[in-house]
Amino acid sequence: MDEKSITEINEELDEIAFRSYAGYVGAKILTSSHNLNELIDMSTDMVVELTRAELGFLMLFNEKSRELIVESCKGLKQKQIKKKALKTKKDVVKWIVERKEPILLSELDKPGVKEFFRAISEEIEPGIILSVPLVVKDRFIGLINLGVKESGKPFYKKEFQMLSLMSGNIAFAIENTKLYKRLLESYFSTVSALAEAIETKDPYTRGHSERVSMYAANIARAMNLTESEITGIRVAGLLHDIGKIGLQEGILLKFAPLTDAEFNVIKEHPVVSARIIDRAEFPWEVKSLARHHHERYDGSGYPDSIKGEDIPLGARILAVADTYEALMADRPYRRGFPKEKTLEMIKEAAGTQLDPEIVKVFLDLVEKVEI
Repeated sequence: MDEKSITEINEELDEIAFRSYAGYVGAKILTSSHNLNELIDMSTDMVVELTRAELGFLMLFNEKSRELIVESCKGLKQKQIKKKALKTKKDVVKWIVERKEPILLSELDKPGVKEFFRAISEEIEPGIILSVPLVVKDRFIGLINLGVKESGKPFYKKEFQMLSLMSGNIAFAIENTKLYKRLLESYFSTVSALAEAIETKDPYTRGHSERVSMYAANIARAMNLTESEITGIRVAGLLHDIGKIGLQEGILLKFAPLTDAEFNVIKEHPVVSARIIDRAEFPWEVKSLARHHHERYDGSGYPDSIKGEDIPLGARILAVADTYEALMADRPYRRGFPKEKTLEMIKEAAGTQLDPEIVKVFLDLVEKVEI
């Protein structure tokens, strides 16, 4: 086998390896987190790694302001350039927007190129930039820009082609994530309105569910739960008391301790909450969290008297958040406790009423003023 054939084979193997990795990167981007910032950062990192570029930055196009805004960067001073905005009225940006095709700017002698990139950072040499537009259904949404390669070699045709394909995956994932965010916001607006409507009958608990939801989500985030788990906990926090909708106001607003019979009626509300939630078919685990938020860690809670880790993690988190909010708030039969007394009572409940590990996380958040 002659030297030329070996060279050709090596080039073919390199091509196969490059395409395989590019395919892996594209698939990972499409199936990544619904968190927009995480998606953008991951896309920038992977494209820079794929091309072995020394720098890269991703810009999103704001249609209202007609600006390109730097959302993520690698190999550059992030604090200096992140969120920098450039008006698209500049010649080179306008030309990129209208062209909607990958551009190797080193091959062009366009007016304003140097000024455009220098406006972002003094570190950028405009003659070595590969700019790949992000387009969804013929609509321009942003740019991925890559600088000099670590090897000092130019961008090859195969990289040009692969980046063109990957930019479609990245653009599609970004648009899907934005849509998911809008749907989620709409979802929470609806659920929050429902929770508020339920609480209007009891002025003492108005805003209770919203606060419990917020506290619980902060605890869950500090415990490094997934975004899906955190969302389920947020929704369950808003709806955990929905079962009180049918309770008599005489019980809810009673200015004296409840009788055993009245407390037995109250104890049914988690079951009713779970029954109502079950009809909604939420895409997250919500029903079991609402049903079990009054279970106790020692097994003496209700409605099922389960204990320890048999209680769903989200329900144990809600229990801490619910207890804290309830102790701090005024009730018809008592004034709310001061914060210091409330925290003391939370500590005392660890291991009996509340999960001690979650109490530790909660107290740490309170100390850092992050709850």
